[in-house]
Amino acid sequence: MLVSEFKIKTFEEFLMRMYTLLGGWPSSNAVVFRGQAKDWPLVSSIYRANNYELIKKYSHFQCDFDSSLAYRVAEENLILEFYNMANLSKLKVPKIPRFLSRNNASFNTLNFVEKLEKWPLDDSIELMALAQHYGVPTSFIDWTYDFNVALYFAVFGAIKEANNNGKYISDEIVIWTLPLYKLDLINSNSFGNKIPLNFVTPSYYDNENLGAQKGILAYWEETLCHNEKVNDTPLDKKIETYIYSNYSDLDCIIKTANEFMIKFLIPTSECKKIAKYLYNNNYNAAFLFPGYDGVVKSIEEQRMLEKFIIG
Repeated sequence: MLVSEFKIKTFEEFLMRMYTLLGGWPSSNAVVFRGQAKDWPLVSSIYRANNYELIKKYSHFQCDFDSSLAYRVAEENLILEFYNMANLSKLKVPKIPRFLSRNNASFNTLNFVEKLEKWPLDDSIELMALAQHYGVPTSFIDWTYDFNVALYFAVFGAIKEANNNGKYISDEIVIWTLPLYKLDLINSNSFGNKIPLNFVTPSYYDNENLGAQKGILAYWEETLCHNEKVNDTPLDKKIETYIYSNYSDLDCIIKTANEFMIKFLIPTSECKKIAKYLYNNNYNAAFLFPGYDGVVKSIEEQRMLEKFIIG
C-alpha cells in the first residue's frame, strides 16, 4: 500500500508506532509530519473553500475561475502584495528581480503567467514559503520534522474548537507521516520519471517561528495547462495517481514505497492525555511562537487546559 491508514486506540500506541517508524529516539530528518484537528483533505491552503473569495478577488480578471490560470494569477498577485508590504515595512524578504523591476501600474500578471510552463517559479519558492507560514494562501502545504509539533497543532486545534463550541469538531485528530527517504528511493529507481513532489526548508535563522516548529513545506511542481481545470486533488491521491499512471514496474515501486504515506487517526478522547504530555515536554505556544505573541497564546492555552485538561 502506498498510502496507509491506522486507527490508533491510545496515545501510548501512537508513541510506540513513532518509535518503530523512526528507529529510536530522537527523531531524524528522514521523516516529516503534519497534524490536523480533523480529517480534512490534504490540500494546500489556496484550494480551501474558506479562501475562495480571497483568491477570486486576486485573480483580477474574468474567466472560468476553476481554471489553473485563474489560481496561478491569484497566487502570483498575493505573493507580490506580501512582498511589497513586507519590503515597505523594512522586513527582510528574498530578492526577486522580476518583483524589484515590476511597474505595478502597467504590469499584466495574466500575460506573464500565461507564458509560464511550470509552477511555482524557482525564484519565488522561498518567498512563497515565507508567505505561507504567515497565513497567505499558497499552493504549499506545511509539514514539520518533529512529530510533537504535529501533535501540538492537531491537539490544540481540537481543544480550541472544543473550548469555543463545547465539543470536539471530530471524533479523531490526524497525524500524517511521509518518509522523505522513501521519496528518494522511488525517484532513484524511476529511470528519470521522478515524482514532482518537492520540499523546501526556509532559513530558520531569519524566522524564529519556523525554527522552533522545525518547519518544512511541500509543493507539487505543475506543468501548466492553463485551459485545464485546476488540480486540487489531495496530495495523497495525487501521489497514488501519479505513480500508478507513470510507472511500469509497479510491483518494484510499491515494494520500495510500501506505506509511503501513513495517516494516523487518534481519538479526541486522548487529547487531554496528549496535551499534558506536550506541556510537560515544553511544547507550548511560548516555545513554538517565540516572542510576546507566543506568551499571550500560551496564557490562553493554559486557560483552556484548566477547563478541559485539569478539570
